[in-house]
Amino acid sequence: IKKERQRLLESISKIQYLTTYPSDSNFVFVSVKHKYEQIINALLTHGITVKKLGNLSGYGNCIRITVGTPKMNDSTISALKSV
Repeated sequence: IKKERQRLLESISKIQYLTTYPSDSNFVFVSVKHKYEQIINALLTHGITVKKLGNLSGYGNCIRITVGTPKMNDSTISALKSV
């Protein structure tokens, strides 16, 4: 899970409107600068469960994405890039 978490963090951090934060758990914490609802919908459309955290003080609109298998993480990355 550590390898996949790192790959997911690195891939998501390359998307201009997303900011990731270091994690030691089985999920990644992502701050969304804009297109919040579009991102949620894209992930849900691709069958990816995402936790909407809303507007957190100092972070803006945030989501929590569970680290999955390489195939699942590829789908997550693809869905995020599609927005």
